[in-house]
Amino acid sequence: MTDPEDFINALELAPLPDDLPQRTSRGLQNAEVEVDKDQAFINNKSLVSFAAGISPKYRQDVLDSTLLASLAADRKFPDNSNPRAWYDFYVKVLSSIGWTTDRNENKAYTSAEAEFDVNQAVIEIMTAIAGGPGVQAILIAKTLTALKGLADEDGKIRLFEKRAKGLDTSNFQVGVATESAEAVSLNVSNFYFENIQGSRKVIFFRWGGDRAALNYQFFQGTLNTQVYADSRPLVKQKIAAYRTTLIDELDL
Repeated sequence: MTDPEDFINALELAPLPDDLPQRTSRGLQNAEVEVDKDQAFINNKSLVSFAAGISPKYRQDVLDSTLLASLAADRKFPDNSNPRAWYDFYVKVLSSIGWTTDRNENKAYTSAEAEFDVNQAVIEIMTAIAGGPGVQAILIAKTLTALKGLADEDGKIRLFEKRAKGLDTSNFQVGVATESAEAVSLNVSNFYFENIQGSRKVIFFRWGGDRAALNYQFFQGTLNTQVYADSRPLVKQKIAAYRTTLIDELDL
């Protein structure tokens, strides 16, 4: 196994663009991770949700480790130009710093209708991955509702859309973390599709026609807390300049 310290030190991260949208909050300087309630965060181009009961330390570990993986994959495959390779490297980073892989698959979404709402397709897919309706499915629906409730010019959604949309392809991640008997589990899917000309929308639009193909890959993993204990300070140091800019809480 690759030594986590050597691996993290060798990682190169995507630079922060100069023209990030202005926001009213300042990421994790104002947002507090909490143990007794559901929470959701925009995390670069990911939506990361937490079920009540996860300790603040592990919530922070999930946010930090997925941000590191996302930024490293952005550097290696910029402009969302190769979303499948992007995801493979994203998973490689997670696996190298303390996450064990329980499932890792590639899929394509097929709708029974000629047109479909992308946000509803995301809920349907994540519900199936979670094994059916339940806490995770409800949490994903709450998270998307909170994101949809933001004004079009809100800095939070503009940040998410800007990071998720490439020249020709958009890709974004939706994840939910749970904790049971001190074991932290993460389900995260990477969604990608060809851009619709003239639209900046990433999730909230209706799609149909020959090009309406929503592809996704999903990762189910468990945090190896002993391994990540060694990775934690290195990850925090590596992403220190990004955390207050690219992580922002949604109001559920």
